[in-house]
Amino acid sequence: MCHYINDNYGRAFAHLMTLFEIEPSFCSTYRAEFVYSLKQWGLKLERDKRLDDVRMCYMDALKYYPTDTEIIKNYVVHLMRMDNLDNGIRVTRYISEISSKGLIYKRIVDLVKLEMVSRWHFRMVNDYERNMGYYKALLSHSNEKTNKLKVIDLGAGSGLLSLFASNSPDVGEIYAIEAEDALAEIAKSNIRGNYLNNVSVINKLSSDLNENDINGRADLVVTEIFDGALFGERCLTTLTHAWKELLKENAKIIPNSSNLFIMGVKSHDLNKRIRVLKNIPLLKNSIIIGKNNDPYEVDNLKMIQHKQITEIKQFLSVNFCCPTQLESLLHGEICEFNLKCIGEGEINAFVIWFDLNLDDHIKITTNPYVENVKCWEQGLFYIDFPKVYQKDDEINLKFSCFDNRSTLNITDQQLIPEHFQVNLEMITFLNDPIMTETITNLAKMFYGSFHSVLDYFNFPLFGLLLAKNGCNSHILSPNENEQILIDHLIKINNISNIQYLSDDKKNDFDDFDTILFDVINVNGTLDSDIYNLLWKNHSNQKQIFPNRIKLIFQLIESDYLNYCSRANDDNSFAFKIANQLNTFAIDEHWMFDMKTSHEKLTKKFELDILRDDEEPLISEHLIQVIQKGRTHGVLYWFELYFGDDLKINTLQSEYYNKACFLLDKNDIVYENNYVKVSVRQHRGNLKISLNTFGDFENNIKTDYLVLL
Repeated sequence: MCHYINDNYGRAFAHLMTLFEIEPSFCSTYRAEFVYSLKQWGLKLERDKRLDDVRMCYMDALKYYPTDTEIIKNYVVHLMRMDNLDNGIRVTRYISEISSKGLIYKRIVDLVKLEMVSRWHFRMVNDYERNMGYYKALLSHSNEKTNKLKVIDLGAGSGLLSLFASNSPDVGEIYAIEAEDALAEIAKSNIRGNYLNNVSVINKLSSDLNENDINGRADLVVTEIFDGALFGERCLTTLTHAWKELLKENAKIIPNSSNLFIMGVKSHDLNKRIRVLKNIPLLKNSIIIGKNNDPYEVDNLKMIQHKQITEIKQFLSVNFCCPTQLESLLHGEICEFNLKCIGEGEINAFVIWFDLNLDDHIKITTNPYVENVKCWEQGLFYIDFPKVYQKDDEINLKFSCFDNRSTLNITDQQLIPEHFQVNLEMITFLNDPIMTETITNLAKMFYGSFHSVLDYFNFPLFGLLLAKNGCNSHILSPNENEQILIDHLIKINNISNIQYLSDDKKNDFDDFDTILFDVINVNGTLDSDIYNLLWKNHSNQKQIFPNRIKLIFQLIESDYLNYCSRANDDNSFAFKIANQLNTFAIDEHWMFDMKTSHEKLTKKFELDILRDDEEPLISEHLIQVIQKGRTHGVLYWFELYFGDDLKINTLQSEYYNKACFLLDKNDIVYENNYVKVSVRQHRGNLKISLNTFGDFENNIKTDYLVLL
């Protein structure tokens, strides 16, 4: 595997193919290395425009991995990028429609769409207030000279701002610059679909362009390349380059400036995202902190319980029309300021938001306390080791944005104690009392049994507890930071009979008496790969957990599901963009926040799904409506059984999120009527849809199973 290690992916791919030809059993052993090598080699071939070679490599790979969803997904992404976006979409639709494995390929298509177009694009184009602000600002720009304005749209996305600009009588040429292939193709289709001939789409990074690429320097920039803390989408680099290479000296920018605001908050919800708060005896008071690769997260503060501890302060104003300031910020200029406490308490995070001044009169804001702020989230800078402050205390802070990476530091930070850093999912698991108490109680059933145990969870609480109490435990090999913690826990708990499971043994269960699988993804969906491992071993003479899985669902009304999942032309002022963008819509919404406004329209329905689904299955059910409303989605979750008396309901769990299937038609249902819901299942893949609705008789059989 030296070629893999030395980044010679083409040679690694060829050698692995030869190995598989000689000995096919090695396919499972080297699957991860093969998939990674193929992906990297495919990207190299794509950059060299060698589409035929990409096809040949993936077709060869599929001989050994004919149903591998990751390989198929990567192949379709290549097709979409290289062989025309529309062709790639047609291929995925065709696969979905004709394949007997429709649900498996549907999941692949969904993953491709998610990779090609980020979900926040839908929220952005559906934000009426945001769109209206940009539309008015563009129409208000006039040219005092006879020549029409040349406009560049930086980070054009689906092309909406370019369409707005085309409505101005003072605008001539428009260059929509978008680096993402899928979005650039969507923008081109939207330009054609709205019958515009003055807009050119350039599928490149703007920082790779100069004035020759746009036939001379531009008069006006319109852009919305901002994240929750303003700078995270490389706006400083992009605008600094634009001033140097693309803009006239007296050019204008929409927005022309931004004001940034900050406050400190106390929040138990935020604190438990970043540090273990629950007292678990096995941890022996170890301090465990969540490791985040980014200096901050973005989230909607409206959905998070919090208490304001400090004043709200404007700490920085950025003039996008001043290249000198942009360059200074980009090179790490420090903004130092004091923040006064207006109450007492622990500060768990600092929250940053901003106003965008589109011109001298039009402003849009990301302020979480303003009611009509919809698509925007705020920047959350967590405090790993929070400190209690008193009223009137002043906190000295330093903010900088070197190389577009925003950082916020407290200058009087207290001494940092010895601690361990792990992934955020592990923090959430350890802070979830339902998870930790249920698994602890399950482990107690096997104390002293001398079983050989395999724990498939992110944090191996089950395996550690059993190893401490007489069993031989195996756990998955963690990443470096997580292994440091687990090795520490093994040491302080005097555990000796525990081993890390090597990658080549991850699917070999012959040596184990008891296996605990984590069969639900943290985003709320069923993990089809783990589900299939669980089912294949379910009938063996082993104790496999969970030993029963219930799918629970009910219809809900929630405008938010459509708002963040499907574009609506009503928000784009007579311009047609929805059809093209909705090509990348999927019919699932993962990580549904139960605090999101929604109404429950039907009773809950429960269905056992741990069953033989090697062939596709359909079950249909009549569910009673409990209140009138419009059907937007099917909220679903799971109940996991660990023996007869122990169970985890993922609706009540903090570790597992919830998920929804979106409905194509948002029909109105009426109280005491019934709706017929169809559940499709195949190899751990699920699809819930609404078939019909009406006033069915109560004595109709409400569930039956048919083979597709």
